[in-house]
Amino acid sequence: MSGTGAITLRTERLILRKPEIDDFEAYTRLMASPRSAGMGGPFDLRAAWGMFCHDVALWQLFGHGALMIDLAESGECVGQVGINHGPLFPEKELGCL
Repeated sequence: MSGTGAITLRTERLILRKPEIDDFEAYTRLMASPRSAGMGGPFDLRAAWGMFCHDVALWQLFGHGALMIDLAESGECVGQVGINHGPLFPEKELGCL
């Protein structure tokens, strides 16, 4: 199953949407921060790029994946939430950063 359609969820305070290349700078900051410790981080630029590409590929290959979290008021990217399940994951996983 491939998923190339737009996915956007909106609340009063947040917008959740598929990752775009313009998110990589914010993603890199998240992956370098102490918030990433629960998933083995902090990560350097090269590792963050590989993980970002993985997140994008999940949508294309499996039709699901991570959603970037933006503040509705400012548009600032403040995190990520998503479902991981692919050939290297032993089970479905819901994660947030």
